[in-house]
Amino acid sequence: MSPDQPLPFRRRTDLVIVAVGAATPRWSVKDPLAQRFYQLHQAEHFILQQLDGRTSLKDVVQRFSRLFAPQELTLSQVMQFVQQLWSQGLLVVDHPAQAAALVAAASQQRGRSRWQWLASPLAIRFRGIDPDRVLTALLPVVSWMMSTPALIAAALLVFSGAVVAISELPQIVRELRAAGAAAQGSRLVMLAGVLAVIKICHELGHAFVCKRMGGECRELGLMLLVGIPCLYCNVSDAWLLKSRWQRAAVGAAGMGVELVFAAIAAWAWVLSEPGMIHSMALPVMLFCSVNTLLLNGNPLLRYDGYYILTDLVDVPNLRPRALSVLQRWWMKLLWGVTPDGSAGAFGRTLALGLFGLCSWLYLWMVLGVILWALYQWLEPYGLGALVVAAGAAMIAVRARGAMQRFRLLFRRALQSSGEVGSTSGVAGINMGHWRIYLGTALLPLLLIGLLFVPVPRSVSGPIRVVAKQEQSIFVTVPGLLDGLLDQQIQTGTHITQGEVMWQLSNDRLEQERLELSTTKQRQQRRLETLESRMIQNPGLAAEVSSAETQLRDASERLARHEEKLERLQLVASQTGTVIPGAARLAVPLPDRKRASPLLETRGDRLWLRAGDEAARIVSEERAAVLYVAQVDLPNLQRDQSVRLSLPEMGGAIVLGRVAEVSARPLMEVPPALLRDGRLPVSVVDDAVEFQPPVHEVRIALDRSAPALQWLNQVGTARISLASEPLWMHLSRLLHRTFPGLG
Repeated sequence: MSPDQPLPFRRRTDLVIVAVGAATPRWSVKDPLAQRFYQLHQAEHFILQQLDGRTSLKDVVQRFSRLFAPQELTLSQVMQFVQQLWSQGLLVVDHPAQAAALVAAASQQRGRSRWQWLASPLAIRFRGIDPDRVLTALLPVVSWMMSTPALIAAALLVFSGAVVAISELPQIVRELRAAGAAAQGSRLVMLAGVLAVIKICHELGHAFVCKRMGGECRELGLMLLVGIPCLYCNVSDAWLLKSRWQRAAVGAAGMGVELVFAAIAAWAWVLSEPGMIHSMALPVMLFCSVNTLLLNGNPLLRYDGYYILTDLVDVPNLRPRALSVLQRWWMKLLWGVTPDGSAGAFGRTLALGLFGLCSWLYLWMVLGVILWALYQWLEPYGLGALVVAAGAAMIAVRARGAMQRFRLLFRRALQSSGEVGSTSGVAGINMGHWRIYLGTALLPLLLIGLLFVPVPRSVSGPIRVVAKQEQSIFVTVPGLLDGLLDQQIQTGTHITQGEVMWQLSNDRLEQERLELSTTKQRQQRRLETLESRMIQNPGLAAEVSSAETQLRDASERLARHEEKLERLQLVASQTGTVIPGAARLAVPLPDRKRASPLLETRGDRLWLRAGDEAARIVSEERAAVLYVAQVDLPNLQRDQSVRLSLPEMGGAIVLGRVAEVSARPLMEVPPALLRDGRLPVSVVDDAVEFQPPVHEVRIALDRSAPALQWLNQVGTARISLASEPLWMHLSRLLHRTFPGLG
């Protein structure tokens, strides 16, 4: 087409064009048919206004030069932008194929939308209805919620809820650790319903604020937000608001609604007794606060926080611009090509590039965490393969898009370095393209090389502080303990080896000793009588021998009984501190019985059974037990250095070494680890077990380590291992995250 010929394209007359932007002139363009919005800068808006079906390319360039000197446009730039407007459906042309082209473009767009959910599975939308008339009718009813007094009251409520949550943070952590075991199917369904209602209110908050600001809401439909069904409202009309503060208010309305719900839930949780409301209020509070701020309010994801940021900094299409900067960096670094339009302030360009990189990495991190959580949830039901298939499909869709962008960048690089197809060089290759072809060829080698980069490796897990030496005091002979209130042995009492701790009594054994003693005395007297008579009658020798045997048996029985009576005296087997044993005694209360350890039981007469662990004596020196998964066991060996972090030390590092690695998995879950919640457990035949299996690793603390006082405190230990290639690390991580794959 000659530059002097009129362009056959005309701007659609139904487009809504509004001037917006505070820092730089900008126009928002609304396509009322497709319900799509576009942002145009000064030059782009000027070109769109010139397209009337009679203006040529040369006329557009000349008019721009006269109005915006010294800025200039080239013919190729104008033609490229016109083609872009045409592909977006903003132009029409008087041609018989016009309708067919529009139908083909719409069909292509529907095809892309059909598979778009695989690339963005966090929020899957379905087409909805036009609710604008209903919202217009309801707006007077809810307008008071957007008044200044109502907003001030909501802000105070949110602030008070935050103060309550922060002040009760330790209790929140404790209840969260216990929430998994208490979760029930019916309660989870009810919680999902409550969260769905909250999300509906979230979307209606966007819609009503947009209506209050003068915009429209032309679509209300169903959306799956991280698998939870809820409504969504299309408030893209906010792009037509001239004030960026109004646009930011529309974006922040949904999060504001959720924060109000979070504050209400916080107060409900604090004021309620344990029960349905109490257990429901805590997850609602966390979902509407932490989840809202970290996911929905995070500008690195294209949700409310992102659009609020773009409005406040007055940079439309922030993420595409940031990714464009990354693409330019890529072309410069790999191919040595600087594409047109890449010039800009260094600080602004650097900020955009870093934002694009962080948003890209954060998106993949969130998707990975969600896939992992879904896999852990569905794998016990045999549905883990579905999660893996969905993850593979999502990666395939994104990889396909990445390849398309790579081919586009490759063509742009060739165009920027010289005319494509020039044969000045060897084998018909333009010598100006050598770095582009070389960089493209080296890229796979670079990626493969990254897989062999050594990365540090370590094994970490929860630890529990134990005594270096520990002896149990068992009751071997049942007996009665009188007057425990007067006993001096209590929890924390220091005791020395050989010291008597308790003296039991057993009336039956005392009676048996008396009987055995009497029997012995009778046999003794009989023997003496027979021996005196044997002098007169030697024929009594056989009876004397029998009497000696009976006396010896009676003496042995009495000695064994005396030894049993001596064991009624419980003696300290080592020097150390006394702590409660495993034995629990039933203490009668007015309305029930309570089981308590011996050291904490108060009563006049307590019966201790044989086999009861009355107490334990622990040494003053401490050790630690590390709990590691079975798959990490081959990496551990004696004398490996260990770094421990304990609550008692306030985060300071304590050093130790591996002393012993248990070859057998742990059969019982210590209560301290059950409360800690870091190692997964399962219930099998009413017994709580580690799943996957866990082994104990005994840790000896260094002599230079400070003295530890708190027994059973739970901390974290880390054992550094030899580095390994990145591919081995990723393979191990994939196998551990999705064990069903291997």
